[in-house]
Amino acid sequence: MDNLEVRKLDLRELPNQGRTFDLIFSTGVLHHLRQPEQGLRALAAVLDARGAMSIMLYGSAPRVGVYLLQDAFRRMGLTADQDSVGLVRSVLKGLPKHHYFHWYSSNAPDLTSDAGLVDTLLHAQDRAYSVPQILQLVADCGLQFQGWEDNHLYFPEGIIRSGTVLRERLKLMPAHEQWAVVENVTLSLGRHSFMACRPERGCREADFSESGWLNYIPRHALGLNVIERDSSGSLPRRCRRARFEFSLDPSEAVLFSSCDGKRTISQILDHAEFAGYSITAKEECGRLFFERMWKLGHLWMLTASQ
Repeated sequence: MDNLEVRKLDLRELPNQGRTFDLIFSTGVLHHLRQPEQGLRALAAVLDARGAMSIMLYGSAPRVGVYLLQDAFRRMGLTADQDSVGLVRSVLKGLPKHHYFHWYSSNAPDLTSDAGLVDTLLHAQDRAYSVPQILQLVADCGLQFQGWEDNHLYFPEGIIRSGTVLRERLKLMPAHEQWAVVENVTLSLGRHSFMACRPERGCREADFSESGWLNYIPRHALGLNVIERDSSGSLPRRCRRARFEFSLDPSEAVLFSSCDGKRTISQILDHAEFAGYSITAKEECGRLFFERMWKLGHLWMLTASQ
């Protein structure tokens, strides 16, 4: 590779380098700073006006047990050395079954390695964020929240059983409040991965409550695969993305197959499959399908400017 430049420097010195970037990835870095907002402001300062930033920060809900143990190990004077790692493993084996750490460790395969154990329990510093804190951090640093890497983990459509009182109540709440409730009820968000941009880029979260959604350009999310097709072999019946599987009826399969990242939803709804529908019925069918697929993280919604 002759176009790769690697530099090692203090993140906060980025604004002094005289550079701007179209795309910035920050994974597992900011939450280890004493003042994470300083790091994010430094990144924001070098992000191009039409650029985008992908960020991962720890989620606070499942990490309650982590911070209880971190506090205990700091009080014991443990550090990132082999003797301390051995003592930590001994403590973990003897934890009572009701300790909060078990909820975290059951979904943390990296704890099997010494490096993963040190990063989780013996790191010099880290902090975690709730959904509201993520949104506030982004705003405080002069950025605009664009969306989650995977909507499936945040919207109730992906994780709260339909037909329940909770699901019906959440329908009445703004999206940001839905995310916060899902986080607190499920305790499943150990990390938050999201996108942010400069306000002048003019990006907005997808909104299916107004007619503008007809101009969205749907595109299949990365990692999505068809695992079963209909008898003709032309239309998908079942699909999988990561650990999520879902089925499509014939009309939905037509819509889903037409998502090529080029056509708008309005153009897709012109398919012969919907020739017998009234305009109102066709648009309602499309709105329900595309909003659901977007909330489940299986489709991304682009605009002509993107």
